[in-house]
Amino acid sequence: MAQRMASVIGKVISPAQSGFVPGRLISDNILMAQELDHKLNYHTRGGNLILKLDMAKAYDRVQWGVLFRVMAAFGFSESVIAFIRRCVTSSWFSVLVNGQLSGFFRSQRGLRQGDPISPFLFILAAELFSRGLEALFAAYPGMAYATGCDMRVSHLAYADDVVIFLNGSLDCVRRGKSFLDRYEAQTGQAINAGKSSFFPSRYISDRRRQQIAAVTGFGLGERPMLYLGVPIISGNKRTVHFAPLLAKIQRKFQGWNLSRLSHGGRLMLIQSVLSSLPVYLLQVIQPPLEVLKKLEGVFASFFWSSVGHDRKVHWVAWKDICRPKQEGGLGIRRLSEVGAALSMKVWFRFREQSTQWARFLRRSYCGMVDPGVVTLRSNASPSWRRMIQTRAVAERQIGWIIGQGHLSFWHDRWMERGPLSEWCTVQGPPDVRVGRFLADGSWSQEILQRVLPSSVAEEVTEVQLRPEEEDVMLWRPTRDGRFTTRSAWEAYRTTHQREDVAIVTWSRLLLPTISVFIWRFFRRRLPVDEILQKRGVCLVSRCQCCAAVESWEHLFYGSLVAGEVWGYFGHLFGVGSWRAMESWRAGTAWSSTGLVREIIPLLICWFLWTARNDSKHRGLRPEGQKIIRQITQYLRVGMASGIIKPRHWRGAISAAQAMVIQVRIRTLHTISVVHWRRPDDGWFKLNTDGSSRGNPGESAYGAIVRDHSGQVVVARQGVLGEGSNIRAELMAILRGLELCVDRQLSPIWLESDSLVALHIIRSSGISWEFREEILRIRRLVRQYGVRCTHIYREGNKAADFLANQAYQVEGERVMEGQEIVGLLLGICRMDRLGLPYIRSSGKQG
Repeated sequence: MAQRMASVIGKVISPAQSGFVPGRLISDNILMAQELDHKLNYHTRGGNLILKLDMAKAYDRVQWGVLFRVMAAFGFSESVIAFIRRCVTSSWFSVLVNGQLSGFFRSQRGLRQGDPISPFLFILAAELFSRGLEALFAAYPGMAYATGCDMRVSHLAYADDVVIFLNGSLDCVRRGKSFLDRYEAQTGQAINAGKSSFFPSRYISDRRRQQIAAVTGFGLGERPMLYLGVPIISGNKRTVHFAPLLAKIQRKFQGWNLSRLSHGGRLMLIQSVLSSLPVYLLQVIQPPLEVLKKLEGVFASFFWSSVGHDRKVHWVAWKDICRPKQEGGLGIRRLSEVGAALSMKVWFRFREQSTQWARFLRRSYCGMVDPGVVTLRSNASPSWRRMIQTRAVAERQIGWIIGQGHLSFWHDRWMERGPLSEWCTVQGPPDVRVGRFLADGSWSQEILQRVLPSSVAEEVTEVQLRPEEEDVMLWRPTRDGRFTTRSAWEAYRTTHQREDVAIVTWSRLLLPTISVFIWRFFRRRLPVDEILQKRGVCLVSRCQCCAAVESWEHLFYGSLVAGEVWGYFGHLFGVGSWRAMESWRAGTAWSSTGLVREIIPLLICWFLWTARNDSKHRGLRPEGQKIIRQITQYLRVGMASGIIKPRHWRGAISAAQAMVIQVRIRTLHTISVVHWRRPDDGWFKLNTDGSSRGNPGESAYGAIVRDHSGQVVVARQGVLGEGSNIRAELMAILRGLELCVDRQLSPIWLESDSLVALHIIRSSGISWEFREEILRIRRLVRQYGVRCTHIYREGNKAADFLANQAYQVEGERVMEGQEIVGLLLGICRMDRLGLPYIRSSGKQG
């Protein structure tokens, strides 16, 4: 019931309410509140006024009769209302007196918190407030909050968090208070006047402020106004505004036993806890750089165990730590880059124009000018300034699919090469829409050639149109066209060269603490005596196992203990040049799935280091045999816990036996029977397959159509040039469907062995990279009622044969009748006879 309610709730709930409505975000309300607060001092008669309401126990005060009448007014059926009535009126309570239950009594009002349907029922009941307030403002236009925009906003609501925006004259305030009193009387809700507050324009005198307080019973609010946990700042942002965030992070430290945390544990806490705390604020507000530096300074101090008065060396700069692991960092993101990515999200949602806040900004700052080129006004709000700063980067990632043609002809990116204004001279009105160049649902060559060179006009006419649908905006970096913060972060950040050794450094066979150590090891950022001396530390150096100086080379390779350990495992795994890390690789590159052979040198370095520390700080003399036993025990415990699996010992079974570790690599074979099935009478079955040598590389396709008796009607194959597997699969489907349409073969049953391609066709998202192919396929599927199913590759032999044979063909070839010969004919005969194919798959344990 909750899922069904969620699907329709957005159709009846006012735009001002964003709580629990699918597609609406809490950030929309905060951004709108920031925009309206920026207009608080807009000069108007009576001045502007903001009322921030605190509803007392709003869930518990919902009157059931009011809820059911609202549902009936919205058109919910009697059966649905009766079902809801049975759900909400079945609550019984009991009171504990001296630890004993003393009877039960029935609830008379309220909603149960925690019930998945309760939020929807609450906002349905609260819609009475929104509709009533809108009706009041419509009856008295003079109550409107002045913004200089022709779009009126009376209030914002997120569940029971309500803010009202109105004119500050006493008449308007009295009407507003009268409405609130009636609402309380009719619904049973109560406004907590002691916790509610008002925020007047600076043009409202002190005397009238006192009168407003007397009429409403509310207190004068302190700036900045705190709304939904975010400070609504109208002027310059100062560090003090973000002190609660810094205090919240410090409180986290108090609940953690910092002395027990390893570097691996600290890294995980930074990634999963500390880095996520500022994200809520960064979505809606851009803190000063000083605040971001302070936050990152706190993170860095926590990582290097430098919290409080215990100062420690920060061995690696924070900017180098904040890189992806594959590029030599620890996988932490810079807050400035996260803020920029979230600014791009705000811009994307603004361009979608699907929210009240986005439409308000469009009317306030753009008018009829395209948002991509509108100039920044001097009186713009901080939110709009932030969006304009990131506009150029965000617009490069946005693409459009033309529907009814309401998007900008010159400035929106609906062609692969980019907006026309970037590579053509703008002629005529710069704000002209694409629809101006369409006639009867297709491109008008005559109108295009008036403003574009002939070659460009010809290229434009190749762009696919969907005149019966709305224009669609896509986020180009993702496969389904939907925005993701990660893809925005990737588009904004500075990339660095990838490090091959990062694959083994962050192997899943290593504990996080060991991985962090190895990361420092490869950068020589460890407090070895030699390194400390180079950094200006005066000390007498001495190896913990002999009288030599503790140098990097001696500690990890040259000492007697190190030589004994390296020699043992080098002999065990057949590695002669054990000093070179590359000698431990099982192949030409490090294994992405992890191999025991490849982590052995890392474990040796780790346990040599721990032995050195035990000797230095605990007086335990390093011993080669002890380190060997520690490494062996690590591998045994890894096997017992499931971190290390038998398949990770590939190529090193003899080494496992020498360490008395039982390894049985078992391959689980699954055998199944696959049949190609004939279509029903009157149907035609289309089998397709795409192939790419290299992915991306030279690609080809094959498609074959057979009737209900299994006889081949027509087949098609061809090369596609450079491309990926997915593109080849999609092109095979498209070419096959076009072949069926050209030969008037329908109805069509499409069968492909690519689950990815079928998912792309069935989903609502559109990939910018494959948009032309996807749009054509979906149009044909919809127009001809094509049935789409998946078949394993073994049952798709005919199409697979055609795709692989196509590399020997120049261009494309269509075959039918007597042209179907050889092996292809034999495959089709086997399919027609219903002979099975055997599918075998194996998985190593």
